[in-house]
Amino acid sequence: MSIRVVANAQATDLLESALSEDGVVAVASLLDPDLVSACKAEADALIARTIERLDEFEPAGFEWRGRDFQFFECASRGRSRLDIRATPDVCPTIFSDAVVQCPGTLGLLQRVMGPDLKLNYAGIVVALPGADAQSWHRDGGNLFPDIETHLPAHAINVFIPLVDVSVEQGRTEFVLGTHRLRDVDGEIQVSTTPTSTAMPIGSALFFDYRTVHRGPGNVAQTPRAVLYL
Repeated sequence: MSIRVVANAQATDLLESALSEDGVVAVASLLDPDLVSACKAEADALIARTIERLDEFEPAGFEWRGRDFQFFECASRGRSRLDIRATPDVCPTIFSDAVVQCPGTLGLLQRVMGPDLKLNYAGIVVALPGADAQSWHRDGGNLFPDIETHLPAHAINVFIPLVDVSVEQGRTEFVLGTHRLRDVDGEIQVSTTPTSTAMPIGSALFFDYRTVHRGPGNVAQTPRAVLYL
């Protein structure tokens, strides 16, 4: 099986069905490439400032590329992989209505989670050259773990690639259907073949918070940056 790719976000029935059954779905055309380029410019500047600040700690023995850490502004997600918080004052385009209030995005999310959904967080995950592969993980477990019945998604991630992600840079891998599993204790063992899909600029990936996934390593010479909401 592979990740289902829907041509555009107007096909809300197809998107909702794929997200419910597989835990992940891709939209081939969601945002205008020029808008994504403007988001990328803000993200690149934020990444550069963050790395500059982290490098200031290295003379004191804080070798950030190879250790786990978590600050308010950013956290490590493995070797040479950063999760950086975006804020409206620094990234106004990313927080603009054209992105966070995109009709295609809201149309699907409101179908799945209802009209009262809230943007919880926005940030940039960047895998720098030489980044290791992540362990398989969920971003969160079931909202009510004691209830055996599978419940609809209570949180959804939206990945918006800021570059055309090559095979060498690594495409986020998913294990379809794992959002329906009960909470998993300890390290997640993947017994089925994971899948990924090409993510050109302008596309987006929606996935249930509970779907097992990982970011692969980056063996290219350029960073792999993804905006997430």
